[in-house]
Amino acid sequence: MGNKNGWIKYLGFGIVFGVIFEMLGLGISSGVVGAMCVLFIDSICIDKRAKDNAKEYENLL
Repeated sequence: MGNKNGWIKYLGFGIVFGVIFEMLGLGISSGVVGAMCVLFIDSICIDKRAKDNAKEYENLL
């Protein structure tokens, strides 16, 4: 469920980046690339948190 909200957030990021880059004359595609970078970095962070939580869970057992 939280994932759905995450995608909405990234869609918003993409639109905001797209508008900003379009105003700077760089084109919408630059905004899409920016949003994809944010998505990629966030997915790495989520992965790291999941691994940390798994380690904590193992320590509790």
